[in-house]
Amino acid sequence: MPRPRKGSVRSVKRRVFIFCEGEKTEPNYIRAYIRQFHPVCARLKDAEKPVSLKGTKKNTPKQLVDEAVDFARSLDFKKDQVWVMYDRESRAKYSDDNHAQAWMRAERHGVKVALSNVCFEYWLLLHLTETSQPANSFSDLTGRSVFKEAFRQIGFKSYEKGEANVAEALVSEERISAAKVRAQRINKQAKSNCEPGDAERPYRLNPYTNVYEVLEAIDDVAAE
Repeated sequence: MPRPRKGSVRSVKRRVFIFCEGEKTEPNYIRAYIRQFHPVCARLKDAEKPVSLKGTKKNTPKQLVDEAVDFARSLDFKKDQVWVMYDRESRAKYSDDNHAQAWMRAERHGVKVALSNVCFEYWLLLHLTETSQPANSFSDLTGRSVFKEAFRQIGFKSYEKGEANVAEALVSEERISAAKVRAQRINKQAKSNCEPGDAERPYRLNPYTNVYEVLEAIDDVAAE
């Protein structure tokens, strides 16, 4: 009597889903990162890709987190990670209360946040140089001589938000490693100098960015 055939067991691989505030800058950077360091993943069909950028029309911290939480609830595989990437922006644009609600809701529901204060361009700048000077807005940061000179040195006479070539120029092992070291050092400094309780509220720290954490998450799932 033949033995019953054993069914093949296929392990389910974790995935990372990312909701971005920006329509071009952040997605361009993430795609460039994957092409550079995980080219095999970039060639997979959408359903098989370990990293998926989720399209969204939301652009406030609270709206993005709400959408990400709803999406996370729909996932069958609970080891998947859901991230949101957004900027602190100026206080006139988004209040501390808006950020507090978004941050606490994300924490409660296991959604991870990659936050840049004042904006994602601060993370980009750290690829080229280190500065811990606070900025009040996107225009304030990108209008400074340190920002203009840094990008001028890599061939950009002016910085255009959403330009794909910027990501391509910055995404290298050397520059990303430097940006991560700089960001961790500046974040640590900001936390040591902040008001009581603010260390756990990164939207209150200026400057601050933890974008490197979502890159580490991408590396983890791509390696499986």
